[in-house]
Amino acid sequence: MLLMPRQCRWLLTTILCGMLLLPQTVAATPTGALHDGVGGDYHLIRVGPGGDYVQLASALAAAPPGAVIEILPGLHAGQWTIDRPLTLRGMHGAVLDGLGTGVILTIAAPGVIVEGLHFQHSGSYPIDAALVVRASDSAIVGNRIERFQRGIVIENGANAVIRNNTLIGAPDHAPSDRSIGIALLNAPNALVELNTVLAVQVGIAIDSAPRGVIRGNVVRRVGMGIVSPLIAGTSPLALDVAASFFSAALCLPSVSDIVIDRNTLAQSVTGIKLAGSARVMILGNRIEDQQGDGLLTHNSTGLIVANNRFARNVRAITVGGSGTMTAQRNHLLDNGAVLALLDGDAVIALRNNDIVGYRVATMRESQAPVAVWEGNYWEQNWLQGWWLRQQAKWHDRDGDGLSDQLLQVDDGVIDYRPAVRPQTMLSAQPSSLRLWWIVALAFLGGLIATFIRQRKGLTAWFFHPKT
Repeated sequence: MLLMPRQCRWLLTTILCGMLLLPQTVAATPTGALHDGVGGDYHLIRVGPGGDYVQLASALAAAPPGAVIEILPGLHAGQWTIDRPLTLRGMHGAVLDGLGTGVILTIAAPGVIVEGLHFQHSGSYPIDAALVVRASDSAIVGNRIERFQRGIVIENGANAVIRNNTLIGAPDHAPSDRSIGIALLNAPNALVELNTVLAVQVGIAIDSAPRGVIRGNVVRRVGMGIVSPLIAGTSPLALDVAASFFSAALCLPSVSDIVIDRNTLAQSVTGIKLAGSARVMILGNRIEDQQGDGLLTHNSTGLIVANNRFARNVRAITVGGSGTMTAQRNHLLDNGAVLALLDGDAVIALRNNDIVGYRVATMRESQAPVAVWEGNYWEQNWLQGWWLRQQAKWHDRDGDGLSDQLLQVDDGVIDYRPAVRPQTMLSAQPSSLRLWWIVALAFLGGLIATFIRQRKGLTAWFFHPKT
């Protein structure tokens, strides 16, 4: 059908109006809007050479709430603040450098995620840090932080997640004074897990962080692994306790109602140090090769210490002041002293632990309390362990694996029902291996002696040949 002239004019007018309105419609759609794959959209902003912005500060100022800022590879120098909920993500090779001044990144809004970035060179004052979080519901995930006075500080922020970060305070030299890897300061419900902390004076510092979980972290080559609180002053102790109380710039309330779970604390001075704490559960940690104490507590109550491995520490557990502690089902292997007791009136019980290869069972100050020992397996060396096992078996009349006769280990240590056998094969492994080596060497010596006797004629001919 042919179009009438009036119809042609109407169609042409419609097309022209649509062309005029189309650029406005396209401009109203945010550039960089992407779909997140789960039913929502997010705004992607790329920062760096070739990105949407060259400077991170400009991107932070322009980003709408909920945006994702992706930092391109390269060095970005300065200090920044995030004041709205968004995600700050780094591509491989993206470095935020503080140039040795102040705090590199401050989070002042809830719901911020920081992931995949490399931070370095924060300021050198005690209040300086690579990241400071002053809001709730933040997540610091998968970052690498180097050359800092403090690495990650959660200050007055609830529900923080700090996961899978690597923090190295001083890669090239000794840790600086008062350096801290992760600090929780008034941070309820914090989750700190799967982080690696190296070369600082304090690995993880906790002050007023109720209902927190410290889980699966590796802390090595530090002064103290996990500390609460940071206390000003020192306490003179006999027994040559080198790791007394750390003098720091803060004196804050202590920790309560937290779980310290399955961390590895190694090659430091003190593994865990708690003062004035309450209801702390220390579960399944590996505390090894400490130059001082594996666990040092003072004036702490309601401590449960269970299923940990204390190995090759100068002192496995040191307790002072008042409070209560129960240590059970721990593996204490090759420690210098199993328990050091400082002056005070603490109530201490050690039950069902495997105690193998120790030098002394206890070290005591003059006014120290008496600990209760019950159901522990004792083995100072393989020969003594074998003899004690025989004695315990003879007196295990009801067959429950516990001797019915008390055992005096040394002066002041009496186990009222010592265990007949180790709680697990893990603790028995070192002595069993030594025993098997002795048996194998004796068997080999017997074979050699038999061979020589059978070849006596050949041996005599060799040394006295006939002419």
